[in-house]
Order: sequence, then structure tokens, then C-alpha cells
Amino acid sequence: MYGDASVEASSPPQNSQLNFNYLRAHLGKREIYLALGYVDPLPEGPTEVWYSGSGEVLRIRQGRIVGTTGLTTDWRAVRFSSTRPSWAALASRPDMPVRFTRERDLMPGYRFGVRDEVRVTAIAPPARSRMAQQHAAPVQWFEEGSTTVPASDALPPARFAVTRVDDGGEPQVVYSEQCLTRDLCLSLERWKPAPAGEAAAATGS
Repeated sequence: MYGDASVEASSPPQNSQLNFNYLRAHLGKREIYLALGYVDPLPEGPTEVWYSGSGEVLRIRQGRIVGTTGLTTDWRAVRFSSTRPSWAALASRPDMPVRFTRERDLMPGYRFGVRDEVRVTAIAPPARSRMAQQHAAPVQWFEEGSTTVPASDALPPARFAVTRVDDGGEPQVVYSEQCLTRDLCLSLERWKPAPAGEAAAATGS
């Protein structure tokens, strides 16, 4: 399921005096870590901008990829219909499937306005995933399937594990599996690095 992209592998980050936020990603057989550069306060909603050590960029809003740079296929822009629900709304009514529209612009090939009719449903925890860390709050799983125009740009279903940051906090996507094309898929996990001392002990150094 997971495709390939031009991203170098890296070792797990360690906590230091600087408190960074990380994403653990799998692209093909490669495991990489991206650091959060900044949050862009766009009218569509706060958008996280993540950087790899090789300069690849992921733009993520509410856990969904809305832009990339430096991959073999990039989403240059993504537009959602106004009916796109929040994770809080989905979590409050998990038995009711929800639909919304997404349009995306792809490069290379100048494929603009690829239209996905997306259907979101709550699902049972999958038998297999690449989520490695445990989270204090319960995780609820959702799947996003879609029909696409043109059909040649159709995508496999995406999956999202959603939890709450803390009591009364907003739901947060802590893990996802999303595809940019049929053959270019990646998993993303919000990653809490081990303290430097624990990491050194684990490696015997």
C-alpha cells in the first residue's frame, strides 16, 4: 500500500532543551521524522507546516494532508466543501456517515480540480497499523472512502485515529494513513521523543 518518495531515513529524535513537535512517517520502506516548523493561521483553519531533514514539506489541517512539496507527486492545493465536519462533530455521532467534497491540484502533470466525493465512517480498530506509541486518551478510528473524477486519480481509503488532547480539549488526529496517489501512500504519527537519557540507555550507550 505504501509508495515511495525522495525522503531520507533518520533516527528517532530525542528530547533536548528545545521542545519540538514531531511526526513519525513511513513512505515505502523508509521511516522518517518531520519537525513542526510553524502553524499557518489561514482563514480555512490553522494549518501545520512540517519539514523533513531533506526539505520535504507536509501541510496538515485537522490531521488531513492539504499540501505537499518535494514528493514524487505533490498536492499543490486542496479545497474542501463548507460541509466538511469537525472531528468533534464526527465523534459525537459515530453511527452516522458524513459526506463532503474535496478538490485537489496535483503535480507533475498539471492535474487541477480533481474532485473527490468523500464519505467518512467510524470503524473498529484495524487489525494492523503502524501506530507505535500508546496514548493516554481513548482513540476512535474513522475511515474516509471516496469516489473521484477523473476515476484515474482515485485513492485508496484513508484511516484516522482520533483522540482528545486532554479533558475537554479538542479531538486530535494522532495517527493516519493517507494516499496522494494510488501508489504513493504514507502513515503519519504524532511522535513523542524519549528523553535523551532513556534513549541512550535503550541503545546501551
